[in-house]
Amino acid sequence: MSVISLEEARKKLENSSASESQSLPNMPSGVLGQTPIDGLDFNTIDSLQKIYKVLHRAWEQGFTTKSKFARDQANLIAIAAGEGFITTRLGEEVWGNNWLLTDAGADFMVEIEYAFSGC
Repeated sequence: MSVISLEEARKKLENSSASESQSLPNMPSGVLGQTPIDGLDFNTIDSLQKIYKVLHRAWEQGFTTKSKFARDQANLIAIAAGEGFITTRLGEEVWGNNWLLTDAGADFMVEIEYAFSGC
């Protein structure tokens, strides 16, 4: 079995995407796309408190990708990771199994704390 680096995989994907003879996707008919997460509106205090809880946990002690906390908070963790607030990335091509707070996540936490402090 050969090992391919992430950079090589990205180049292969880029080259295959540029090909003019792409096959058509073989997808079942029906509605495709993401299903919105119910009950999360980041214009509400409740939703901001929920995302803050995830960020604070990542900052305070971290949590593993397969922990009970990660399973219970999977949607919020996906949002936080998608926004770049938490990551498992340790280096250029190195990932760990613990979620960690990013600088952007720390900045967002400060913004939430400031907003809640009434200043």
